[in-house]
Amino acid sequence: MFKGGLITSLYVTRAWQDRDASSGLFINPRKDDRWSLTGRIRHRDLTLRGLAPTLELTYEVLGSSIPLYEYRNIGVAFGLSRDF
Repeated sequence: MFKGGLITSLYVTRAWQDRDASSGLFINPRKDDRWSLTGRIRHRDLTLRGLAPTLELTYEVLGSSIPLYEYRNIGVAFGLSRDF
């Protein structure tokens, strides 16, 4: 079933922001550092009316100089894709 048709991808993303001015109620300027890791999987032979189901998992972390803005997030997405 999975011989030669399994398609996977992995993405790593990093973004940061360094702001110069203070932010609203906070004295210090906000500095954010965001990391995310996303994996996607599908099998090209499993189709529904020409569309292949996909599964995507994401883990994201935002660190900030202002703790109120920090978070960790896990996401799951299901979708359909079609290659042309």
